[in-house]
Amino acid sequence: MASAYIEINRSTPRLAGQTGSAIDQLQNVVDEFERLKAIFDQVAMGSDWVTLGAQLGVSAANAEAIYNLWGSAATELNATFISQLLSRCG
Repeated sequence: MASAYIEINRSTPRLAGQTGSAIDQLQNVVDEFERLKAIFDQVAMGSDWVTLGAQLGVSAANAEAIYNLWGSAATELNATFISQLLSRCG
């Protein structure tokens, strides 16, 4: 069975290097969203939006909104196509 991994030779044409760089940046974004989501979960444990708001420098209502938006974005960043791209070419 052939490997599903696609090796991009980043030292060849400019487009290959730019593609590799974009993949690296995307992986960093996914990792950072996951890391911060874990911190948000700990700070806002039990729906403590006041504490999360204090840490973010926003109101409790805005902290809850950020928390929910962040969670949704983190979920999207782990969607099938992004996960496939990172695992096959990353």
